[in-house]
Amino acid sequence: SYIAITSDSTIAVAANGPMTLPFSSDTFSLINTSADTFTGLIAGNCGGNTLYGLAAIPGQHIAVAGDLTPDCLYTVFDYINLDTALVPTYVGGVSMTYSGGGYGMAMSPDGSSAISTNETGNYMAGIGVAGGSVTSLQMNQYTYAAAILPDNSGMLVCAYNGLLRLPLGGGSAVTVISTGWNSYVQSIAISPDSKWAVFCTSTNVEVEDLTSNKPLTALGPACKNVAITPNSKVALMTEA
Repeated sequence: SYIAITSDSTIAVAANGPMTLPFSSDTFSLINTSADTFTGLIAGNCGGNTLYGLAAIPGQHIAVAGDLTPDCLYTVFDYINLDTALVPTYVGGVSMTYSGGGYGMAMSPDGSSAISTNETGNYMAGIGVAGGSVTSLQMNQYTYAAAILPDNSGMLVCAYNGLLRLPLGGGSAVTVISTGWNSYVQSIAISPDSKWAVFCTSTNVEVEDLTSNKPLTALGPACKNVAITPNSKVALMTEA
């Protein structure tokens, strides 16, 4: 599961990807963080084990997730109203004209745009949250996790051949580290001061210096999700 929390810290939502019975695949779980209670479940469009990344829009009780259409053929952005509690509903969705499910999801700090990566296609998708406009960003390789820099100046993308840095609206990518990874990229986090990033793979933990665009160190064991504290000094990870 990938988890997003509203900016007022009252609601958490988890995307449930491939899971085994009795758990429900392709659903979103809603949690009231004040009472620590489960409040609702919403089914995804496709039902094909496609739900992974999602993000909450700052200042709103709406989450955005990458999904597939009910026929599992075309990518959409799902807008999920988190205030509907026991009976959650989709409040929108933007279709795109190419197949492949979304994987990672990154939201800009100002809530104006979101990026969805694609582990099965050579592109990423960008969406203007307010207007719903969708842009295809050609990457020429599969992309997995992504994060947007706190100052909105660009984004980091974990791609098949390494960690990339590029402008938020697309453009020339700078390779921060080139590895030709055989390990599976799980998630990425950027420190609030934009000086370093941590990303999880299926084999280890990587730390990158964003000032010099160079790797700092590789640690173990593998991790699944990562977050960095507001003072930029500590990274917290869940094991894979």
